[in-house]
Amino acid sequence: MTSIFNPFGDMYGNTSRPSRRSFFGGDDEDDYYYSHPSASRQRQYERLLRQRQYEEALRQRQYEEAMRQRRYEEALRQRQYEEALRQRQYEEALFQHKQQQQQQRRPRQARPVSRRHEHLLRVQTLAATIIQRAYRRHLARRAAARSSEAAAFLADWYIRARDQRAIRRSLPMLAKIGAIRREMQDMMRELEPVAFSAPPRPDGRLPMPLLEVEDKYLKMLLRLDAVMAGDNLEIRAQRKMLANDLNARLDAVERVKKDMLARKDELLKQQQQQEEEENSWSMLPGDAFESDDDAMSDA
Repeated sequence: MTSIFNPFGDMYGNTSRPSRRSFFGGDDEDDYYYSHPSASRQRQYERLLRQRQYEEALRQRQYEEAMRQRRYEEALRQRQYEEALRQRQYEEALFQHKQQQQQQRRPRQARPVSRRHEHLLRVQTLAATIIQRAYRRHLARRAAARSSEAAAFLADWYIRARDQRAIRRSLPMLAKIGAIRREMQDMMRELEPVAFSAPPRPDGRLPMPLLEVEDKYLKMLLRLDAVMAGDNLEIRAQRKMLANDLNARLDAVERVKKDMLARKDELLKQQQQQEEEENSWSMLPGDAFESDDDAMSDA
């Protein structure tokens, strides 16, 4: 027989038992049991049989545990169902009880209305009608006022938004106008004094600084005409003001040119008169003296 402490063999898988002779003396039957091959097969069969019995017992125990858990869950579900059913029955009974109480209540009998009470009811009804009518009119006026206020607010908002869009669009145009104005002011401060005081060229033509100033003013005027104002009144006013200033500077240049040309014509006339006088004095006096000398010699 195998040991009770190792029913399936030792830790090395050896199922043969050691000889008992060294411990207890032994006999021939023990020698046969420990040495014959059929005894080893019998021990293996017994070990497998015990292992199978152990596994079957384990499966049986697991099955019983699962069945107990299943029965517990079914009992829990049944208890929950019974509690929900009792709650529903209680609510239905309570609802029926409330309905029965309402049905058992008897309606109060209306007392007869006296003439004075009827008159008071009529007056109260008329007053309530007047109050309701006045309140409806008040609501209508308030709705109209709110609608008018909303319309005014929307109109104001639209105007402000339109003005803001116009301002955003007009900023580049105003910047161009400002640049042209600054350039004109720089020319008035730096170039105009030099151009207006410059003498004519030796050949009698106008001085180059004056012509340069006039050309720059004309180019500024063309750049100003290229600025698109559209419906913006501010841009129109600024552009018109700057155009008037440029035209005034061009008029001043034109006056200086006319003065120079007039002085040139006067100088030419004076030179022609001087030349004519010189020519007349160079020809007349000599001939007259020679004719007088000839006449006196003849006499």
